[in-house]
Amino acid sequence: MSTDNVGAVKKEGYYLYEHKYYHNKFSAKALTKVYLFQDEKTGDIKTKNTTTIFFLDVKANRWREINDSEYDLNNLVDINYKVKATEIKNEYSCELPREWLGGDSILLKYEDKLLLKKENLTLNAIKLSDGNSLSAIKSIGKPGSYYFVSRLYIYEIVINDGYTPVNIDGETTLTPCQGMKIIPYRHSILEIEGLIPRPNTKVNEIPDGLVERTDSTDIGRYKRVVEITNIPSIDSVSFSINKEVMVDRKLNGLESNKISNITNMNLINSSDDINFEGGGVANVIDSDVINGNVTFKGGGAANIITHTAAKGNTDFIGAGIANIIVKSGGEGNLTFNGAGLANVLVHKSQKGDMKVNAGGAVNVMVRLGNGQYDVTLIALGNISVHSGDGNSIVKMLGGLNTHTQIGSGNAFWIAAGGLNVMTKKGQGSLFSIVAGGGNIVTNINSGDATIVALGLGNIITHLGDDEYHSNLRIIGVAAANVVTKKGKGDVQAILGGGINLLTHIGSGQTNAALLGGGNILTKVGNGDTNVFMFGIGNILTHVNTQESQTLGVMVGAGNIYTKVGNGTTIGVMLAAGNIMSHIGTGDTYALMGGLGNIFTKVGDGDVLALMLAKGNILTQVGDGQTIALMLAKGGNIFY
Repeated sequence: MSTDNVGAVKKEGYYLYEHKYYHNKFSAKALTKVYLFQDEKTGDIKTKNTTTIFFLDVKANRWREINDSEYDLNNLVDINYKVKATEIKNEYSCELPREWLGGDSILLKYEDKLLLKKENLTLNAIKLSDGNSLSAIKSIGKPGSYYFVSRLYIYEIVINDGYTPVNIDGETTLTPCQGMKIIPYRHSILEIEGLIPRPNTKVNEIPDGLVERTDSTDIGRYKRVVEITNIPSIDSVSFSINKEVMVDRKLNGLESNKISNITNMNLINSSDDINFEGGGVANVIDSDVINGNVTFKGGGAANIITHTAAKGNTDFIGAGIANIIVKSGGEGNLTFNGAGLANVLVHKSQKGDMKVNAGGAVNVMVRLGNGQYDVTLIALGNISVHSGDGNSIVKMLGGLNTHTQIGSGNAFWIAAGGLNVMTKKGQGSLFSIVAGGGNIVTNINSGDATIVALGLGNIITHLGDDEYHSNLRIIGVAAANVVTKKGKGDVQAILGGGINLLTHIGSGQTNAALLGGGNILTKVGNGDTNVFMFGIGNILTHVNTQESQTLGVMVGAGNIYTKVGNGTTIGVMLAAGNIMSHIGTGDTYALMGGLGNIFTKVGDGDVLALMLAKGNILTQVGDGQTIALMLAKGGNIFY
C-alpha cells in the first residue's frame, strides 16, 4: 500500500491508512496505524506503524482479522508528508516610475504573487538615477520604516500591510499584501542660493536621531520634499523575502512494527535547491546538502557562495565588487557568467565540469577534480589552475595570464597579455596561441603540441619521454625565441626574431626555418634534420648515433655547421665566413660561398664540394671519392 493512492485520516494519537483490495477473489482490507513521537534523548522525530489484515466474511457480513502471515501482503512501505521550511530570496524590483516619489503607496509583487505580512520583507538597498547605491538603515522607533542616506538626500521607505482583492478559481478574496510608501528629504544646503554643493555621495555618519525618530517632518538639516523636481529617482529596490513554505518529503522503506527516524531520513534524502534572484549590499549563500543546486542571478557589493553537495550544480549570473564561490562534494558542474573587481572561483567536486565567463580586475580560477574545464577570463590579472583529468579550453586577456593544467586531457589555450605563463603536465594534445610581452609555454609528458607565440620574448618547452611519440609544432615571432624539445617525436618550427635558439634532444625528425640576427639550432638524437637559417650568425649542430640525414641551408655573416654521426650531410652556406665539419660515415655535399671557407670531413664516404672565397681549406680523412671545386683569390689547400 502506498500513500500515492491511499489517503490518511488523522485520529487521536495516530494516522490511519485504509486500503481495500481483493485477494484470491475475496474482499480484503489493510488498516495501518502510524504513530509519530519525539525521542526524549535526541529530539528526533520518529514513527512506528502497525498493519492489520481483514477478510470479509460474506455469510456473517462482517470483517474478520487474519493473523496468518501469508495474508500480510499490504504493509505500508512509504509515506508522503510535508514539513515547514524557511525560504529566503533577494530580489531587485523593476524600475520605479518617478511619480512614485512623494508619498504614493505602491503594491509590491513577487513572481506575480502578492507578498505576505511585512515581517516577511526586509529592505537591503536602493539604486538611484545618479548612480549611487545606498544601504538600508532600519528604524527602531518606526516599525516597518527604512532610511537610505546620502550627503544631499534621505529617502524614507515605509512598509505597510494591507489587503487587496484577488481572483482565485473564479472567486474574489482579500489577500494580505504589502504597500511601500517613499518619502524623500533634501538637505537644507540646497536651499542657499549661489552655493554649489558637493556631489551627492554616500555619507560615513548617520544623522543623529535618524533611527529612533517618529513622525517629525524634518530629519535634522534634511527637509521633507513636496515638489520632487530635480531629485534623483529610485531606479530599483533590493529586498529580501523570508517566508515559511511547505516542502514535500517522502519516507521510504517502512517496515511494520519497527521504528523509523524521520529526522535522519530527511538528512539522508535531502534535496534542497537554492534559487537566489536579486541584489544587495552583501549576499552570502551557504548550502551544505546531500543533493541540491544553487542558482544565483543578480548582483551585490559582495557575493559569497559556499556549496557542498554529494550531487548538485552551481550556476551564477551577475556582478559584484567581489564574487567568491567555493564548490565541493561528489558531483556537480560550476557555471559562472559575471563580472567583478575580483572573481575567485574554486571547484573541488570530484566530478563535474567548470564553465566560466568572467571579467574584472583579477580573476582566480581553481579546479581540483575530473571534468571539462572551459574558461574565458578578461582582467588585469588572470590566474587559472586545472588539476584533474578532462579537456580544457582557456581564453585569457589581461596584463598577466597564468594557467596550469595537471592531468590527462586535451588543451586549447588562447592568451594575450603583458606576460603569459602556460603549463601543461599530463597525457593529451596541446594547441596554444599566445601573444604578449613575454610568453612562456611548457608541455610535460606525451602528447602533440602546436604553439603559436607572438611577443617580445618566447620560451617554449616540450618535455616528453622516450616511450611515446609526441610532436612539437611551433611558430614563434619575437625579439628572442627559445624552444626546447626533449623526448621522442618530431619538431617543426618557424622562428623569427633577433635571437632564435632551438634545441631538440631525442629521436625524431627536425624541420626548422630560423630567421633572425642570430640563430642556434642543436639536435642531439637520431632522425633526419632539415634546417634553413637566415641571420647575421648561424650555428647548426647535429649529433646522432644512427644513420640520419642532415640538410643545412645557412645565409649570414658567419655560419658554423657541425655534424657528428653517420648519414648523408648537405650544407649550403653563404656568408663572409663558413665552417663546416662532418665526423662520421656517409656522403657529404657542401656549397660554400664567402670570404673564407673551411670544410672538414672525418670518416668514410664520398665528398663533393664547391667552395668560392678568397681562401678555401678542405680536409678529408677517410675512404671515399672526393670531388672539389675551389675558387679563391689567395690559395686553396686540399688534403
